[in-house]
Amino acid sequence: MNPAMRRFVYFLALTCLTLRGTNGAPHGSRTYIVHMERNTSHHSVLDKSACYVGMMQRATEVLAEGHPDDGMDCLHHVYDHVLDGFSARLTPEQAEFMGKMPGVKGLHPDVPVQLATTRSTEFLGLASASGRLWADGKSGEDMIIGVIDSGIWPERLSFDDLSLGPIPARWNGVCEVGTSFTVSNCNRKIIGARFIFAGREADIGRPIEDGVEDYKSPRDMVGHGTHCASTAAGMHVARAVSPTGLAEGTAAGTAPKARIAVYKALWGPEGVGSTADLIKAIDWAVADGVDVISYSVSGSTGEYFTQDYLMNIAMYNAVKRGIFFSVSAGNEGPAPGTVAHVAPWVTTVAATTQDRDIDTNVELGDGTVLKGRSDYDGTALAEQVPLVFGGDIAVSALYADNATFCERDTIDESKAVGKIVLCFQDDVERNRTIPAGAVLHPDVPVQLATTRSTEFLGLASASGRLWADGKSGEDMIIGVIDSGIWPERLSFDDLSLGPIPARWNGVCEVGTSFTVSNCNRKIIGARFIFAGREADIGRPIEDGVEDYKSPRDMVGHGTHCASTAAGMHVARAVSPTGLAEGTAAGTAPKARIAVYKALWGPEGVGSTADLIKAIDWAVADGVDVISYSVSGSTGEYFTQDYLMNIAMYNAVKRGIFFSVSAGNEGPAPGTVAHVAPWVTTVAATTQDRDIDTNVELGDGTVLKGRSDYDGTALAEQVPLVFGGDIAVSALYADNATFCERDTIDESKAVGKIVLCFQDDVERNRTIPAGAVGFVSAKAVGEDLSVLHVDFPYTIVGNKAGQTMVSYVRSTAAPTATIRGAKTVLGVTPAPKVAGFSNRGPHTFPQAQWLKPDIGAPGVDILAAGIKNERWAFMTGTSMACPHVSGIGALIKASHPTWSPAAIKSAMMTSASIADNTRNIITLEESGETGTFFDFGAGLMRPERANDPGLIYDMGTTDYLNFLCALQYTPEEIKLFEPNGYACPAAARVEDVNLPSMVATFTRSTLPGASVTFNRVVTNVGAPDSVYTANVIAPAYFDVAVQPATITFSAAAPTQSFTLTVSPNATAPVPAGVAHAHGVVQWTDGMHVVQSPIVAMVYDS
Repeated sequence: MNPAMRRFVYFLALTCLTLRGTNGAPHGSRTYIVHMERNTSHHSVLDKSACYVGMMQRATEVLAEGHPDDGMDCLHHVYDHVLDGFSARLTPEQAEFMGKMPGVKGLHPDVPVQLATTRSTEFLGLASASGRLWADGKSGEDMIIGVIDSGIWPERLSFDDLSLGPIPARWNGVCEVGTSFTVSNCNRKIIGARFIFAGREADIGRPIEDGVEDYKSPRDMVGHGTHCASTAAGMHVARAVSPTGLAEGTAAGTAPKARIAVYKALWGPEGVGSTADLIKAIDWAVADGVDVISYSVSGSTGEYFTQDYLMNIAMYNAVKRGIFFSVSAGNEGPAPGTVAHVAPWVTTVAATTQDRDIDTNVELGDGTVLKGRSDYDGTALAEQVPLVFGGDIAVSALYADNATFCERDTIDESKAVGKIVLCFQDDVERNRTIPAGAVLHPDVPVQLATTRSTEFLGLASASGRLWADGKSGEDMIIGVIDSGIWPERLSFDDLSLGPIPARWNGVCEVGTSFTVSNCNRKIIGARFIFAGREADIGRPIEDGVEDYKSPRDMVGHGTHCASTAAGMHVARAVSPTGLAEGTAAGTAPKARIAVYKALWGPEGVGSTADLIKAIDWAVADGVDVISYSVSGSTGEYFTQDYLMNIAMYNAVKRGIFFSVSAGNEGPAPGTVAHVAPWVTTVAATTQDRDIDTNVELGDGTVLKGRSDYDGTALAEQVPLVFGGDIAVSALYADNATFCERDTIDESKAVGKIVLCFQDDVERNRTIPAGAVGFVSAKAVGEDLSVLHVDFPYTIVGNKAGQTMVSYVRSTAAPTATIRGAKTVLGVTPAPKVAGFSNRGPHTFPQAQWLKPDIGAPGVDILAAGIKNERWAFMTGTSMACPHVSGIGALIKASHPTWSPAAIKSAMMTSASIADNTRNIITLEESGETGTFFDFGAGLMRPERANDPGLIYDMGTTDYLNFLCALQYTPEEIKLFEPNGYACPAAARVEDVNLPSMVATFTRSTLPGASVTFNRVVTNVGAPDSVYTANVIAPAYFDVAVQPATITFSAAAPTQSFTLTVSPNATAPVPAGVAHAHGVVQWTDGMHVVQSPIVAMVYDS
């Protein structure tokens, strides 16, 4: 150990021994982050010097002996990867002394941070008048078919036993009872029923939720087993018909009088079982005396000894005992080599069509009839209506090819209104949609996502490729730095996941109410850290009271964010009051989750020291993406949160895509947080789903409101009063307007709905005693979000509030009611920028660049909840951020060589600035048109981001040139890059290869001024491509691009261009105009690569 380090170690040990006073608390001390030089950093201390560890241990022992109740050590964290240094508790005097020691770059006080038969038997010849098999085989009456599957729904007529004789005497099986299944559910048809789940529960590491995930009994929750059992052995049932009246006839299984033995070994919505359970089911079936085993279960497609060899041994022994064993060939065709179950002792069955179609034909105006298929009942259309082809009604000629396939946002929907629209489909996964106003269309199956946001972003469309190309993110690891996780939620089930990626280096830490079994192949790691937080508050966190001292989430924020980024598909998700029902999924539903709990207590507050250590862990553990829904400073990122920015820089330098929330202090300009160019900063938008809990006044006026009130508690109309009109005295009228405590005459509120306003001022508001309902109106703005209150309640916008006040004061006996909440889909316009979302421009004084980067849904997102709430609504940029985190994981899985900057570029240049009415995205709080400073490059469009055409790539050199351009000194740059960096002679922010351009001017020097940007674009599409520039210049400015056409080849995949912004000489910038917005688009006829251009004008 060098002398400087020896002095430092001795000093730190002495510090730890002397920091505390007589009550065990430090005298005026606080946590500092000690930034060390690399050659004297903690690496050498920990790796080479047992002295350091020993000194700290001895210090801890002495402190424990002197203060046995004191659990806080002096040294909190050692940073191993993203920052050279550590954090420790010091007094100001000791911090000052330490700051002067050799090897110490600086000390920084820790900063708290806040948070799928009615015809098939006939087609096979069984039902023909001349057929003998049903007679010779007695319709299978003495045969017993063991169906190993997902169970049975015994009440169906297919399983009636009226015409059957006694159960065969050789039958040895049983009828097991369980949830919603009794002995009476077995009969002479269903002669036995068993169920087994021990292996499945062992695989998932927890019990199956009885009645939620599945019935713990032979009863079928998904329908697969019931369908297979009736297809094999269903009784003759007359007048069978589909739900929409199709395929009517007599249904029967191929052996209609065979007996059925049920072996339920497949579980959950996706019908997954363990090999152990399935082999036991075969074992039972052999012992029970079945004649046939029907096994419609997947199997390996390759060598049957090394793959599924235990299953093949079980099948061999069943066949050896004379059992006919029928297995499915699998559904992964048509590629060769995909057949499953290849052992010669089983009968492997492929699927064919039959001689019955469901025709839903198209008749043209000239009488031509063309074959089609769906279950449309024909009631909604007139005899003939206008017909158009999507490729002929594109929004522009540039999008004609895309419109041929009805890709989203490529059709001029005004030309589709009242018409049948024809579009093509191919094997390419596209973000297709049915044009608004069209009267008939091909049925496009989509997966409804409860959060709605995955569908709104285009991920859940049947034509989308990103979930397929990115394998739903299965090999990606998303580190979620937040308030922990509630691991029992179905969003975190690992039923369909493969092994944990071999590169994973993390651990599963245990703690209060969290064991190793809470981790699985979904939650592959979990850590927690609170030393910095405890140091900040000066006492231990109360375990189990304030929070769980473990990765378990007590506030729900981390659980919600983790499921939004990477939650598995979960059917029948619904809010606690029955809203937004559907299938929930994260944006990367098969990504793995690594939990880093660093936010604590009911408000989710963390220390910078803990948060940096969480990033440090995530880098070392091997995550691919970090999702960071945590607040940050809104200004200059060197003097504010610069250590956090160094940590983020080092994570990105190692190839980690880093997604951060823009913050919730909007809508004021200059509030955007996390402005470093290496992170992707996410603004929040609404989506096309509302939760409407409306107010109906006595005069019939209906005003839009929002909450999750179910509508059961209120009469049709009850008296309505305004808080400001029932104050205890005129002196308190202003306070009573906001329902501040003790300012309302509660005798005047009894039996009434009370209206009060709310604003951003912290007030001690309360619902007046005796009131039967409460309406909270926004004092400013129209942005609404769901808030759960155990009372008839809704929130309305300012305009609605003012309307209500006017009604109350102009009506002798004003009344109102609050209607129960309803889920409304297809809302227009959508998206809007959320009223709370932080806005640009940032407040860094030396230069400008665009922040936020991108917009994503963040209002009323339904995702996994905690405790008794399986699902919960939450709102914030915290909810927008994990959408982008998951999409970043999908794109990285699809393009593993892309850098974090390439992923961000793909997101930004493919984003949409138009809402679903084809107008520029507006602001929720005012309805005004938004700008790039509100929504970044626009609403995230994941499918297009996966195939962006061109990217603006960046790496370490670009980021360091960025710092150089901001006139950082060599010593300051060393804080980011310890080996230093030689800045180029004339570094400019305008030359940093960002996918956006912000030109700054001063009003006094506008005439003749210009700003030039140098950019390099990389072709990631077809090698031989030609792109042409199209510019929409900002108002009052001209934009020139050189060259206007760029050509790529395999030998030349990158090209450069310049873009110059200058004031328009004939249309001067008016006084009061601070910024104007435009775009530059590079297009090759297939891709539109769009970058924002902003021209800013400062008064001085």
